[in-house]
Amino acid sequence: MTDDSSNSDTAACPPEEEQTQICRQWEVPLTSYDPSRFGDVPSYIPPIVRPFHMLLTVPENLTWKEHHNLDNSVFDELRCFGFPDPTPEDVKSNPYLAARVVLGIFRTRIPDYNIRLEFVNMRHLIALVNKNEILRDTLAEAVEVETFALMRRLAFWYDEGPPLDR
Repeated sequence: MTDDSSNSDTAACPPEEEQTQICRQWEVPLTSYDPSRFGDVPSYIPPIVRPFHMLLTVPENLTWKEHHNLDNSVFDELRCFGFPDPTPEDVKSNPYLAARVVLGIFRTRIPDYNIRLEFVNMRHLIALVNKNEILRDTLAEAVEVETFALMRRLAFWYDEGPPLDR
């Protein structure tokens, strides 16, 4: 799904077994963002996230407890990648961390909905969060209140969602 497996991983793998394996691939914590590590993807133009995208949600039948358990797995994954207790300011200022939050959310996505292929590439996610302040702000709010229930339900992540502007 990605063009460079050393710099990205897919959102399709379950966090339980793959998480430990992925963590071992990295020799140092990844709390700092080095743009040269990911390089530019000049052919990729990330979509523009508009306010209405943050309101359009997909249906789901998860209970609050199920959402809470899924939220915990997102935070566990962030810790695995060297981000202990990220703050909202960290998410706003560190595009790599914001992209990691998104990947963690994707691993807990709503069943029966497929993530748009363009969003399972780490470089694309970094470009997406760099371009879209509203997305960074919403991710930061989710980290602050420690729930990603709304974020995992946003329709624009999914193939079934609304068309995206470039």
